[in-house]
Amino acid sequence: MLLTLLRVGLSPFLVAGASLASRRWGHAVGGWLAGFPFVAGPILLVIGMEHGPLFASGAARTALLGMVALVGFAVWFALLSRRIHWIFALVSGWGVYLVAAWALSFLDFGVVPNILAVLASLAAGVRAIPSLEEEAVPHARIPALWDISARMLATLALVCAVTLSAAHLGAGWSGLLTPFPVATTVLSVFAHITGGPSAVTRFLKGFLPGLASLAVFFALLAWWLPSMGMEAFALSILVAFAVHTGLASLRHLSNRQPREVAEG
Repeated sequence: MLLTLLRVGLSPFLVAGASLASRRWGHAVGGWLAGFPFVAGPILLVIGMEHGPLFASGAARTALLGMVALVGFAVWFALLSRRIHWIFALVSGWGVYLVAAWALSFLDFGVVPNILAVLASLAAGVRAIPSLEEEAVPHARIPALWDISARMLATLALVCAVTLSAAHLGAGWSGLLTPFPVATTVLSVFAHITGGPSAVTRFLKGFLPGLASLAVFFALLAWWLPSMGMEAFALSILVAFAVHTGLASLRHLSNRQPREVAEG
């Protein structure tokens, strides 16, 4: 029953919260919130409860490499959704993720090299997504009444697909699929539908830096699960929250300084 509740109840409602935050404070804020492990966390928790801490530790280590593939998906979707229909950009982006994950499955060197690879890919991904500040921003569509429900159902379907396949994939591929673009898919697609490519760019420009806390979360789980057991989840999520909050504060300060200089 608890595993069913984790699959059905947690991630969809957290995606709904990020969606409402996007409406209230903008797509960049929604993207930043989506970088927090509110989808990958429950997925790994379900995997750990079903298959044990050692299995989950191995999955967390390879999940770091999966984040490199996630960056590839984000950049691909940001670039392609400006030129072709978002459906084709999305499906091909999933293909990019899976191909990259397959290639990365041969390159697991350990937690420290993996997290360094993630941080380098995040920096490169932010630079690879071009700014749309000089382009005309399309008139944003008013979200339909079913908008949030559709996001929640889409999240539920993707989370169930990943967690239910873990037993057949093993720890390595379970980890590589843990950061599969679940919330990223749902939120970026709805950003495109309601605001066009410029909204997608703002969302992903906020999303990629926020993934640093997800990388910390995966690394700590890989280190702590073998010795601490499932209690490692609580401590890892607290540290990830502290990192996420600290980076948000730095981002806010860096955004204020140019404005203060201009006003001065």
